[in-house]
Amino acid sequence: MNEATISSIRLVDSRGSAFPMSATAQTRSGSDQTAGRLHGNAFFFGRQGLLDARNPFTQWVKETAPATATTVPVFTPFLYSPDDHRTRWGLGLGGPLRRNKLFWFAEFDREQRDHPAVATVRHPDNFFAQPSNDELQVLSARLGLTAADPIAAGLTAYSSMLETLAGLLGPTPRTSTENAAFARIDWNAVERHRFTVQAAGTQWNSPGGGLQRLSENYGSHSFGASTGNSLWLLATWTASLSPSLMLETQGSIGRHLLTHPPGTPSPFEQTLNINPWGQLPQMVVDSSYGFSIGNPARFGAGSYPDEHTYAARETVHWMHAGFLFRGGFALRHDADATSFVRNHTGTYHYARLQNFVSDALAFEKYGLADALNPMHQHNCDQRGKAWRDADNQLHGVGYLPCYSWYSQTLGPTQWHLETNDWTGFTAAQWKPGKSLLVTAGLSWNRQQMPPPIALVANPDLPAAGHLPSLGNEWSPRVGLAWGTHESHIPVVRLGYGMYYGRTSNSVLESALTQTGSPKGDLNLFARPTDNLPDKTGGAPPFPYVLAASNGLTQKPGAVEIAPTYRNAEVHQAVAAVEEELPGRVLISVGALASLGRRLPVTADTNFDPALNPGTITYTVTDSTGKGPLKSPQITVPFFASWPAGGADGGRLNPNYQQITQLTSRANSTYEAAMLRLSRSGRRGLSLNLRYTYAHAMDWNPDEGVLRGRASVLDPLDFQQEYGVSDLDIRHTLAAYGVWHSPWKLHGPAAHFANGWMLSGIGQYHSGLPYTMRTSGTLAQQYVDGGLVEALGPGMNGYGGANRVYGVGRNTYRYPATWKADMRLGKRFSLGGQRELEFLAQTFNLFNHQNVTELETTGYYVDSSTAAGSLPKLNFLTGAKPGQTEFGQPLNINATDNYRERQFDFGIRLRFHHDFVD
Repeated sequence: MNEATISSIRLVDSRGSAFPMSATAQTRSGSDQTAGRLHGNAFFFGRQGLLDARNPFTQWVKETAPATATTVPVFTPFLYSPDDHRTRWGLGLGGPLRRNKLFWFAEFDREQRDHPAVATVRHPDNFFAQPSNDELQVLSARLGLTAADPIAAGLTAYSSMLETLAGLLGPTPRTSTENAAFARIDWNAVERHRFTVQAAGTQWNSPGGGLQRLSENYGSHSFGASTGNSLWLLATWTASLSPSLMLETQGSIGRHLLTHPPGTPSPFEQTLNINPWGQLPQMVVDSSYGFSIGNPARFGAGSYPDEHTYAARETVHWMHAGFLFRGGFALRHDADATSFVRNHTGTYHYARLQNFVSDALAFEKYGLADALNPMHQHNCDQRGKAWRDADNQLHGVGYLPCYSWYSQTLGPTQWHLETNDWTGFTAAQWKPGKSLLVTAGLSWNRQQMPPPIALVANPDLPAAGHLPSLGNEWSPRVGLAWGTHESHIPVVRLGYGMYYGRTSNSVLESALTQTGSPKGDLNLFARPTDNLPDKTGGAPPFPYVLAASNGLTQKPGAVEIAPTYRNAEVHQAVAAVEEELPGRVLISVGALASLGRRLPVTADTNFDPALNPGTITYTVTDSTGKGPLKSPQITVPFFASWPAGGADGGRLNPNYQQITQLTSRANSTYEAAMLRLSRSGRRGLSLNLRYTYAHAMDWNPDEGVLRGRASVLDPLDFQQEYGVSDLDIRHTLAAYGVWHSPWKLHGPAAHFANGWMLSGIGQYHSGLPYTMRTSGTLAQQYVDGGLVEALGPGMNGYGGANRVYGVGRNTYRYPATWKADMRLGKRFSLGGQRELEFLAQTFNLFNHQNVTELETTGYYVDSSTAAGSLPKLNFLTGAKPGQTEFGQPLNINATDNYRERQFDFGIRLRFHHDFVD
């Protein structure tokens, strides 16, 4: 009987998005010719969390002491690990419908899960710390609090907002339901002609499941939801025209639909929901120490994507005298419909909690009627904080919003995109002797780009909206195997292959729709200082959200794909030696090299080379001396709006913000050595051990979705991109073992002694690399009395990688991860080809604390306050040692792959039933 297993189904659409399906389906083709045999299986697994370990890093922040006349409330983080309740069950049946002609199999699986999360802040001690008296006094002045003691009045208002925000922390309900079904029919129509039809479908609904980690730096009402479904149908016709010639014809259709509806706002958040979209913006409340509230930019009404896929393949198989040939062609057509615009209702980015509190309280008291009126100042000035001049006079009240920057994408909510992928392939296998096998193949691929969209054509940017032809892609592959285990000569395997990547439809859609045309998707970026008299204006007051593209004063961004862009190519070579040793031990040693070429890179090309980059000098503040920057000052290139360029100085094309270009510029190198030892079952025991040493370097390819951002630190110094790859795992060790009780006792004792199974798997991975980054405000300085402000985030104002100059990419590493999983099972024979199995399994048996999140912010950018003063780079040392420093763990075992110790219990029934038809 032929048996195929689909395990951990994970379909990927043409946009590059993965669908969160985890159903397990076991299918049988029905080729068993025994008349009247019905076979099937049923299972049930339950996880209740009663025996699970606790996670010491998930924190529920609660108020433990009220505010006083001189202090803010005290908030204390308490350890809290929500339970994870999960049930999984399934049923599969199959057998003949007509003897030796028609066979069927079907299976249905269902998973229900109750897995609440915890809404928390990154660093509670810093986030809830009391502001300085200057900040409280300025807050009081912005709100017009005329009390005799303005500091106390500001403290009261500030404390009330802290309590409101703390109410958005703590346990958050989250459930999920997933159904998966599979069906297959095999029909032996006539001799040498066989038809197979397979269908699979998955549907899931997860309220609160838009965010998946155990704890998240989002408010309790910001988790959104995840819903979707995937349907797939495959039909195959196999025709054996002769003993040596076979034709295989396949056709498939599928549909994938994914949505992320927003959550229901809290009463406080609902007071900020004044925009015409009926949906909150995302509000990043303190980017260094805090969390985000409102609606995350990736949630909203509509689908992303609604994809229909059609594919056809024709394959010829021919075999003659040790020679096997296979060739054919394939076509895939994807039709995408997108009705969701990412960041449609905007994002407000605050570098400090004090700034958010100021904007929120000012809106609560004054509304928006005179929010940007210079004659009614109850917000921030251009410095965005309380500051004192040379005469020690306190300042900080103005008419500008207090946020650091604002972004939003406006555009139509219906885009349609169609692509075709053409493939031709041929492969040959030749076995001239018993110990030699030679293989060779060649494939041809062509990704057919969609045409430009006439509606959004932009003569001002001729490259935007036009996709380059990717050309023909030829991929040769060769392989050789020499030796046999029977002759006790080591088996040598050699191989080389060339492969091409694919540009996802999401990237193509961005390039086609974000052309800078008001009829397309407008990627907007605004700074509060854009509202100064010498600027163009357009920064909205908090929490107003822009409603339409008509009449906008903001300058949009645009994206384009370079004419020389091509799909990424990869060259792979492998060499291995394999030998079978006495005692059923198999040893294999190999080496692998993979060279990536023409990998994608994104850069903002819209900067004026006559003005940019200039330079900016920072004062480095580090009381601990632990930071990598040892000099008291550092000067770096600075991309900014310069006074010499007028209101829009700094941009080469002043009608636009960033113009992000996708190019094929990066390379990568991966080298690995592998060792495998396996011992097949002897007295019921099988063992398998694998070790890999690997090293990967690259030029920082951008594998993300093209959404108007740069991936490089400095477009004029590409050397800074070279470094350790993001996926560089130096050491990987995995050990697997399974033991079946070898004895076969009889009598009453057999029910308890026979049928035991014990298996386990252990995995070790050296830590992944990570990069030190910056956070905080947009960099500012004063030159000749004029304000010079960065074009975007980051210490150099480029708005790309937010990395630290002088500190290379991926120069730090996460701690190593390891875990051990184990399963114990007992099988009972029920007679009549029926078998019942009880299973108990544990994950992360030793409850190892695998770090899944740590502090990657090294320096906080703090802008200067007056001419002659320097902006600052403050090393993140934290209020308490070991809690908020750079590199300190923020969470452990907080992903589905790495969790605290958990237990699962289940039961499985397998049966065969023979009957006479």
